[in-house]
Amino acid sequence: MVQQLDTVQRIGCRDKDFARLLEVHHAGAQRLAGVEASYGKDSTLKTLAQHVLVGIMTG
Repeated sequence: MVQQLDTVQRIGCRDKDFARLLEVHHAGAQRLAGVEASYGKDSTLKTLAQHVLVGIMTG
């Protein structure tokens, strides 16, 4: 994800740059939540990951 963030082209408009970076960051968080929900051992973190994924599906 960090490498992807580094490839996001900045255009100099702080609002648009923020939105572009946030989109990449959010996609990475979705992937991480999927991994945690599937393979995680900590019940608290698994629950958090599942909430993130449910929010994606309903949001």
